[in-house]
Amino acid sequence: VRAAVLGESELEYVAAAKLRTEKTAHILFREILPNVLPTLIVEFTVRLGYAIFAVATLSFLGAGLEAGSPDWGTQVADTWSLIFTNVWWPTLFPSLAIASVAVSINLISDALLEVGLVLLQSMSLFPPACTDVMRCQFMEDLPKYLGGAKPKHMRLRALTIVQHLTHVTDHARLLIRHNMVVLLLQELNSRPNDDECRYRALAGLINLSAAQPDATIFGNEAFYRCLSQVAQVAELAPMVEHIMHNV
Repeated sequence: VRAAVLGESELEYVAAAKLRTEKTAHILFREILPNVLPTLIVEFTVRLGYAIFAVATLSFLGAGLEAGSPDWGTQVADTWSLIFTNVWWPTLFPSLAIASVAVSINLISDALLEVGLVLLQSMSLFPPACTDVMRCQFMEDLPKYLGGAKPKHMRLRALTIVQHLTHVTDHARLLIRHNMVVLLLQELNSRPNDDECRYRALAGLINLSAAQPDATIFGNEAFYRCLSQVAQVAELAPMVEHIMHNV
């Protein structure tokens, strides 16, 4: 979290806020906080899950809460020996409670990230708001979505956001300089049977190639090799032809 905040503090919008003589509290809570909020959510939920398991483990070992306290770890410690007498249910239920709470927290984290993606997708539809999307922490996390192991619905939202951003020429050129073409090619290569995600990736490549057709990446052999493989899919071939025409 500290690294994310320090990284944001070096960006141009923070310098602009300082030039406007904004107060430190304004810069922290109105400028930086919204951009590091996804990182904070993930970090908080992960650490909370660790804390639950740590407290339960310490209580089970007798180093946590006092005996008789309403604690799941203590209940497991008091009843685990009954398993050997075929009385397993007093141990099962507190153990399930510990596991279910930890899993639920992770599910809540994923749901909050999904809400964030929906919000960014809506913002990316409006060119004035695209600048805010471009500077948020989501852009730093894009490699985790494109070509990664995220669920399909989250990758589709990320690809849709990229597609909307690349409609703005200045943003498209900036994304090319930050290896967006490579990320989209990774998405194309890693999803050979997912035409929906590949369609979104190709739509982004069309916008990028139109914004800066002379970019070095478009002359790369790997770029043409990837597109030639995608062109074998009849539904995607016209989009590949569009990209090739641009460059």
